[in-house]
Amino acid sequence: MTGPSTRRAVYGVLGLVCATGLVMNFISSLTADEPRSLGTRMLRFFSYFTIESNILVLAVAVVLAAGALRGGGFAVLYLDALLGITVTGIVFAAVLAPDDNDIGLASVLLHYVSPPLALLAWFLLGPSHGRTRRIIGLALLWPLAYVSWTLVHGAITDWYPYGFIDADDLGYGPMLRNLVFVMVLALALCAAFIAVDRRRPQR
Repeated sequence: MTGPSTRRAVYGVLGLVCATGLVMNFISSLTADEPRSLGTRMLRFFSYFTIESNILVLAVAVVLAAGALRGGGFAVLYLDALLGITVTGIVFAAVLAPDDNDIGLASVLLHYVSPPLALLAWFLLGPSHGRTRRIIGLALLWPLAYVSWTLVHGAITDWYPYGFIDADDLGYGPMLRNLVFVMVLALALCAAFIAVDRRRPQR
């Protein structure tokens, strides 16, 4: 049987993985040559879905590793973190992963280590917070806000964080089709996570 100490230790490791990858990536953004504006580099850094999802995972991992009290809002935050990091892993593996292995340690941590570790921690150790389908709508507010920001920011600056949602290269038709696919995937994942949580004992 796994106890609270095991859960705290595993989530502590998960938090360390996310924090290390995020800090390394942030430093790379700070020291990059392009774009020349530091403000633009920082804005683009936080405009990546990978970054935002790993920040959410870091937040819930810190809470769980500390054994802190959690309220109803934590269930939405946890579902968002689980949803975001799963989409990150799937989309990176299926669409964005480079053909060779020439990627940095930060990318390995944020794309290859964090997603499966977060999923395994939730599946094996809990906690089982998502017991009502009503939180799905709340959990989807963040992805919808991200999509809205990406579209508006891209239309103004002609910069998109990922090629498969680059309206300049693809056109709005294919770009919107790809976004709809990702949102349908997000909805399906939320429903799957809720279904699993409802079928196992409270942890």
